[in-house]
Amino acid sequence: MKLYSLHTDNLHKVANTVDSCQNVGQSGDKECKRLRTRSASKGSPGQLVAQAFGKEAVVAALHGFDQKESAVVYFHFGNSNLVEGCHALKQSTETFMSHNGSTIKMEDMRKLAPWCTRRIEQGLQVGQKELKAAWLTELVEKHFAHSALKDAWDTVIAEVQAKWPTRSVQQVLMVTGDCSGLLDSEDLFNVVFGKEWQRVRCHWDGFHVVCFVVEGDKRFLTANRGDFPPPAVGCNNRNVNERHDIDPFDVQNSAKFKEAHMSGGHVLFMKAGTLHEVCRAVPQLSVACCRLEVC
Repeated sequence: MKLYSLHTDNLHKVANTVDSCQNVGQSGDKECKRLRTRSASKGSPGQLVAQAFGKEAVVAALHGFDQKESAVVYFHFGNSNLVEGCHALKQSTETFMSHNGSTIKMEDMRKLAPWCTRRIEQGLQVGQKELKAAWLTELVEKHFAHSALKDAWDTVIAEVQAKWPTRSVQQVLMVTGDCSGLLDSEDLFNVVFGKEWQRVRCHWDGFHVVCFVVEGDKRFLTANRGDFPPPAVGCNNRNVNERHDIDPFDVQNSAKFKEAHMSGGHVLFMKAGTLHEVCRAVPQLSVACCRLEVC
């Protein structure tokens, strides 16, 4: 299980300002780019409603992963001490891994603003399996003690381990920088950076995901992967789990997607194999989300 990211902002604004005709670069070929071009008719995905967080609700959400259909549910766990915790974490002098495989510190993220096209993705990259299992839990305990995040984190960890005692749990920290000064969009390692937004295109993961948003806002657009036909011939998504040809806001697709609008104090549970696209509006340095992956 992995603990994913701290992220942010306004998905409808993001989705409507994205130029999907941009050069897809490392993320796909021209046919995918053409298919992803937004039509004149835009649809609106349905909205998921946050539920009250609690042990029984967590158990029910995890039980939903055993069902055949895609399962996505999210809760509001509260925001006590999150501001103080985020401020403390941002002052950390630790060295983290960037999404491009290099190392980076929080202060480096600040110095790169407002042209930051780097993200902290500690524990997510290949080769970081040597990280001890409790690394991110210790970070939560250090910076978010006596907070709603700490209580929710402990509850989820305990229930996951009780349900799947033999499965591996991986913890990942993700932090997003300020790229509001960019003049053009940049497509780097499956993340599209622009002056008003950042976006991870449609894909699915081979593990269950639990994602805590700590600061800022984040939009998850989710759908059942089985509701879409295979990619068109000639559309070479770079990895087998990518569907960069699918636009969740295209009128032909939007009815199949549900949107979870998450902000500080929310946690999302998503079953392995669920198709999803993640967007946020560009913030300042944002510690917005923490994610767990159950492998």
